[in-house]
Amino acid sequence: MKKFIQSFKDKKFKAGAYSVLSLLMVLAILLAVNLAASRLDARVDLTRDKLYSLSEDSISLIKELDTDVTIYALFRTGEENTTYKELLEQYKSNSSNIRLEYRDPYLYPQFANQYASDGQTISENSIIVENKETQKYKVILAEELVTTTFDYYTWQQSVTSIDLEPQVTNAILYVAGEEAPVIYMVNNHGEESLPESIAKQIKLANYELKYLDLLREGTVPEDCSILVATTPQRDWTQEEVNLVRAYLDNEGRALLMVDPLTTTGSIDNLNSLINSYGLNIGKGFIVEGDRNNYYSNQPTYLVPNYVRHDITEAIIAKKYMMFLYPASSLDILDVKMESLTIEPLLMTSQASFQRLDFTNGSAEMIPGDLSGPFMLAAAVTDNTYDTVSKTTKLVAVACGQLISEALNTEINGTNGDFILGSINWLNDSSDKVSIRSKSISGETAIDISTAMEDQLFYGSVIVLPLLIVGIGLYIWYRRRYS
Repeated sequence: MKKFIQSFKDKKFKAGAYSVLSLLMVLAILLAVNLAASRLDARVDLTRDKLYSLSEDSISLIKELDTDVTIYALFRTGEENTTYKELLEQYKSNSSNIRLEYRDPYLYPQFANQYASDGQTISENSIIVENKETQKYKVILAEELVTTTFDYYTWQQSVTSIDLEPQVTNAILYVAGEEAPVIYMVNNHGEESLPESIAKQIKLANYELKYLDLLREGTVPEDCSILVATTPQRDWTQEEVNLVRAYLDNEGRALLMVDPLTTTGSIDNLNSLINSYGLNIGKGFIVEGDRNNYYSNQPTYLVPNYVRHDITEAIIAKKYMMFLYPASSLDILDVKMESLTIEPLLMTSQASFQRLDFTNGSAEMIPGDLSGPFMLAAAVTDNTYDTVSKTTKLVAVACGQLISEALNTEINGTNGDFILGSINWLNDSSDKVSIRSKSISGETAIDISTAMEDQLFYGSVIVLPLLIVGIGLYIWYRRRYS
């Protein structure tokens, strides 16, 4: 009997010891994983717009950096914006060529002055990106790190997006030695100005915007990288057409967004320039017959089909949607120069039609309408050779309202992406990318102080595992001696 009792106790002890050992092993594994995750900075960003994560485009660009860049964050110690800090730390962790230094403007009150231009005040929460090798730097003011909107009903201003990533990534490219190509916007024909959102997107991609009165200047400036025309309300003069044709013949680049439906009178002169590159602007307006290709029961609000091209590649990959309204067609001429390569970019569906009778508002196809599909945008390359090889590039869009702020806002900026993609292609900048701002609409961001970060770290890595071990030992002790 005594042997049986002793054997039972031994078995009970062994079972208890095995349970405790198993528990300790599991806890040791959890502790090791937790420590490794904290050391490796392994986290998952669950916010809808990846508010706390750099995009793959930014990471790819900074990994290719071959010069040292320093990012100075002018943040007050202990009061750093959590989102800003998370993003900036990722620049440093993804590139050995990037240094991140915090400069408390209260501890270093004179530091920012050496980077300030005349009359400029660099405030707290601004960022300075510098490359001592190229002796270039860029100041990103605090107000440039966000986009705000003013609600006239509540008389309050609110932040709609965080622009830190596009600002900093493109500042790094700038200071790394990339010169800013100059884009000239043709004006004095009643052109619609670029909305602030698209202009900002272009500037963030390191392009410089200038305006050009062709008749006043009498030439296209020598520093012009790309010439852009946006929805002229009246036709160009023949003299202006000749100036632009001469510019294009000498390896010029141009983006022409023409809207014959809103232009006063004819656009014969401007169309003749486009004819030189194998295209002709249609005289009617497009109506879509396929519900997948128009928006909100409005067949003239076109959602075009994309044709794969360097310009549309990123939009296709991200499954973004564009709007065009109103739009006409771009027709390829039967007779054109053999040196031209014309590539469609945006197309309507097979069910679309073009109406020439503006007095008929029927949504159904009627006699006299032209059957689709139609080309809405095209990329043209002219490779010629006289004494040397020359390449001219042109992007034409038969919808000037492509830059409409209302349309672009409705689709979260995709039209702007298309315009920037066209500019990059015209400039032979296949390596340029469009870094989007991070929308915070619908997001609830939680700001955590440094002290709270320490509490969460020690609590999850040390206190919680020890608490679990203590509970395990208590349970073992109760079972062992009960």
